[in-house]
Amino acid sequence: MMKEAQQKAEEQITALEKQISDCQDEIDRTFKHLDNEAGAYHLHAVCIHDGGATSGHYFTYIKEQTTGVWRKFSDLKVDVVDEKQVIEDANGGSGHKTAFWVVYLNNEELKTASETNLYHMTQNKPYKQML
Repeated sequence: MMKEAQQKAEEQITALEKQISDCQDEIDRTFKHLDNEAGAYHLHAVCIHDGGATSGHYFTYIKEQTTGVWRKFSDLKVDVVDEKQVIEDANGGSGHKTAFWVVYLNNEELKTASETNLYHMTQNKPYKQML
């Protein structure tokens, strides 16, 4: 009787392992296009709302993808910040901050942005002139 129960349990385990393997194969087939480099996405910008439902202030973080430098654009002021600050503010930060929208670039868009000097001009002035 114990031997029969053990054999039945082993058969069930084998069947479950096959189901898991089949599910993993299906997941791999479904999402394989995301594994290639062309499908990679990079966080580019985060708009933060600091306030409540009836009032507040919006500012935006933009990452210069070619150098990895994050900048905070708040009204007329532009500051260099570290990524930790961006992530912290996007997830609540201090006070009532939250990410309002985010922008991602795929590798093709990233290449285009780099080739067109997207990161070197704002309001027709280089960042260095603005800071």
